[in-house]
Amino acid sequence: MSNDGLLTLFNTNTQAIEWKKELPQGQYEDYHLRHMGRNLIAHSDSRVAMFNSQGHVIFEKSLEGEGPGAVEMFSVDSGIYSCFVRGDLVTVYKQYLQVGSFRIEDVAELPAEFTGVFEPLELMFSGESKLLLTAKVGTTGDDNQNMISVFDIDFLVCNSASHFQSTGL
Repeated sequence: MSNDGLLTLFNTNTQAIEWKKELPQGQYEDYHLRHMGRNLIAHSDSRVAMFNSQGHVIFEKSLEGEGPGAVEMFSVDSGIYSCFVRGDLVTVYKQYLQVGSFRIEDVAELPAEFTGVFEPLELMFSGESKLLLTAKVGTTGDDNQNMISVFDIDFLVCNSASHFQSTGL
């Protein structure tokens, strides 16, 4: 992937370029790549696209919400799932179909010195049909301490539950 948003699949066996795709470039848009098998996800904080090894676009979507996003791609029961979180909105795809979206609403009550925020930090698949999201849910006025929560994302029925909260510097 080049700095100007050109995504290129290079075949190391044949030493040839298989395909090129130009990704949309917004101001300060930084793309990250994730792959599983023959599928590749290119994502920024504002959009996501999945491609197969032939260069076909499986889906392309603008992400709703504000701030940074988190992305995970995993396989369950021979289906490839993709999950995207931006702000408090979770969107789930199975293969190329969107199977649902929901908002995370079960944030625990914060101590008085914290102001509520919701910023996804990382999305992780545990391998046992568990998808976990860590998110910053609160911060002090001077930003010296943050409140972090871990959410169990149920991607099959599209809901979440908060399991753990911690403060840190």
